Amino acid sequence: MTAANAPRAHAQGGGPNPGPCPFGAPCLSIVPEEQTLPAAGGILTLKVNFTNFPSFNAWDISVKTNNAVLNPQSISIVETFGGTFSATTRCVNGSGLSCTGNDGAGVAHSAGFSLGASDAGNGTLFTITYSVVAGPATNVTYVTGTEDSSVSAPDGSTLVSCAATPNQCLTGSVSVVDFSVTANPTSIGPVGIGTPGSSTITVAPENGFIGTVDLAVSAPAGVTASLASPSVTITSGNQTDMLTASSSSGGTFGINVTGSISGFPSRKTTVTLKVTDFSVTAHPSTLSFVRGTNDISNITVTPINGFTGTVDLVASAPSGVTASLATLSVTITSGNKNDTLTVSSSTTGTYLVNVTGSSPGFPSHNTTLTVTVTGLSSSTSSTVINDGTGTTGSSYHDAAAVMGVTGTTPTGSLTYSFFTNGACSGTAKFTHTVSLSGSTVLNSNSTGPLASGSYAFQATYNGDVNYTASTSSCEAFSVAKAASTTATVVVLESGAALTPLVAAGSRVNDTAAVTGVTGFIATGTLVYNFYKNNACSVPSFSSQNVTMSNGRVPNSLRTSPLAAGSYSFNATYSGDANYFGSKSTCESFTVDDFSITANPASIGNIASGVSGSSIITVVAVNGFTGTVNLVVAPSIGLSASLNVSSVVLSSTVTSKAVLLVVNGTLGGAYPVVVNGTSSGFPFHNVLVSTTVLAPLIAAGTPTASATSVTIGDKVTVTVTLTDNSVGVPFTTTVWLKWGGVTVVQKNVTLTPGQSTQVSLVWDTSGYAAGSDSLSVSVPASGTTSSGPTLTLASAGSSLFSFGNPYLLVLLGVIVVIVVASSVLLLRRAGRRSASRSAPN
Repeated sequence: MTAANAPRAHAQGGGPNPGPCPFGAPCLSIVPEEQTLPAAGGILTLKVNFTNFPSFNAWDISVKTNNAVLNPQSISIVETFGGTFSATTRCVNGSGLSCTGNDGAGVAHSAGFSLGASDAGNGTLFTITYSVVAGPATNVTYVTGTEDSSVSAPDGSTLVSCAATPNQCLTGSVSVVDFSVTANPTSIGPVGIGTPGSSTITVAPENGFIGTVDLAVSAPAGVTASLASPSVTITSGNQTDMLTASSSSGGTFGINVTGSISGFPSRKTTVTLKVTDFSVTAHPSTLSFVRGTNDISNITVTPINGFTGTVDLVASAPSGVTASLATLSVTITSGNKNDTLTVSSSTTGTYLVNVTGSSPGFPSHNTTLTVTVTGLSSSTSSTVINDGTGTTGSSYHDAAAVMGVTGTTPTGSLTYSFFTNGACSGTAKFTHTVSLSGSTVLNSNSTGPLASGSYAFQATYNGDVNYTASTSSCEAFSVAKAASTTATVVVLESGAALTPLVAAGSRVNDTAAVTGVTGFIATGTLVYNFYKNNACSVPSFSSQNVTMSNGRVPNSLRTSPLAAGSYSFNATYSGDANYFGSKSTCESFTVDDFSITANPASIGNIASGVSGSSIITVVAVNGFTGTVNLVVAPSIGLSASLNVSSVVLSSTVTSKAVLLVVNGTLGGAYPVVVNGTSSGFPFHNVLVSTTVLAPLIAAGTPTASATSVTIGDKVTVTVTLTDNSVGVPFTTTVWLKWGGVTVVQKNVTLTPGQSTQVSLVWDTSGYAAGSDSLSVSVPASGTTSSGPTLTLASAGSSLFSFGNPYLLVLLGVIVVIVVASSVLLLRRAGRRSASRSAPN
């Protein structure tokens, strides 16, 4: 069927309030977007319009359909008030924005408002899109009641209320083009097995449907069903087809007939086929009893779909099992009939027993029972036996006993199961099966050495022809942690063992070993503690935590170079899952050394050239023995010496005194360092200070043998030096300077309290010509005395050369004489002139 073949009709004008709208009143109406009748499986859009409306700005409207015919899918807002509309509800089929209590299947609910804008007159508020599900028709109405469909004015007043004025809310209806498939009768039978029955299949058009509908039948296994024609063609009214069905077994079956055509959803009807038969069941279907006894089951014959008649019953059982029925047949006139099956056996095992029912004209039916014949009850007990100490490394085994009834001894086998938990859960670590010999049960294998933890044994007797299997209770046991031993050895940096006395400056470290039970390596951590005492007295000076690997303990870090004193180490092992923690003994050791002191450390002031002294003492520390070599290192300008260069200390000689003598001539403060060294020990030193007093030397005015000489000449300068110091004679250096240049240095021995004339001879060769003052200095005392000026001329200078100082002096004298003579002559001339002009 195509849309062109469908008749046209208006959707408006149906439903409970088809209209028209009261004259001049504002009304809501539902209008189809297209006038063609929709077909099932298609899409339909309806408009919600407003007519004759004064100014409005809000609505809350719910439209309802039968969703089995029209199912709402979406809402599209048309009236937006110029884009200012805000939706408060958009709910379809109870799902979406702000759904309320009245929203549900078939309801399309739209609500919203505009602030600052409104509309009036005629138009569309919103559209609703529906999927067309099926025919024949549905009303399109407004939801009223506690949640009324309404439109509001800007002042909040209600313009239209579908509850208060339903004649202003015009409803509609929609008819759907579709077809239906029905059956008459809907149930065939009861009929006999293999006997056919029939039903008329009717295809009916809805709302002008026309076209050819294909028909298909589907039936369960064992049922044969067919249609007289595979399709029917509808041009106006109903069309029929004939369904014929039969079954090879009794029961009630559902047969589906489906009609389909392109462009429409398929339609289906179900026909029930009832076939007469009977069934045979057993309750219970499983029997269990001890050999030599019996058990019973009720055999029920049930009629199906009105079966009546006699059903013969036969029981069959395997060899060693006896099965008998109370009656060999039952007659059914209306309801169920029961028989009693009794089963017995003297042989243990599991068997299948069949009961078969048969009736003329019907297939036979049977039921099967599972029969378990058990032996006598047995009981199993077991005892766990500890083969060791009960701690890590211990092994265990299990011993079991199986008990039966007097006169019948259990035989067969028993299985021991060993678990690595205390609940006998999970898979056993190992199992061990042993054979029973008379009343004796062999013990299990040993577990072997076990780690600390929880374990369990359980014994299971596997039964025999006389006895059922039985299992002992779960026997849990625990293996405790074993004790560990921690031992340490302190070693030198080289790895060598410590001697009774350790040399100062040595670096040592501790080593440790943790031992336990063979086969179980200790893990965990160990803490080394280092103490600056010989008793491991807390607090420790330092601690170090190390992690064991493969049973080995890393060594501790080396100490820094050790000074003389008492020290000790110990180590504490943390323990692990198999071992308790342990602590080593305290390992103490002594570091020996020697010391050097001076008395006095400050010799004080000594006169220039006079000696001073201090006693240097070398002392053994912590039992030091050996040779200490001594070296003195004075400052420049001071001499120092020791009376011996080494001392030997022993267990009986623990200190030695050495004399330090110092002497200086130049005044100043001087340090003296005495260094002591001994093989394998750090060096030690002591500082001695002294001050040498500067000598008190006075110098007279120097005189020169000449004050003007030529380069290459020798000049002798003589000066008298007086030693005003208190002390002994000493030798000091005297300097002759020409300007800032030292031209002569001479060592002179001076005696305190006496004056000494010193001659300093200067060979002027190699010096440049010039003129400067002469001076004499004694650096030891800081004495300086200035002498005459000496002029040094070049060896090739002329008498009349302007560079010759003698010529300059001569010219100066001549000038003075000339000037004086001129003055004298002028005076004499003046006197003569005066005498001639005087009166006689």
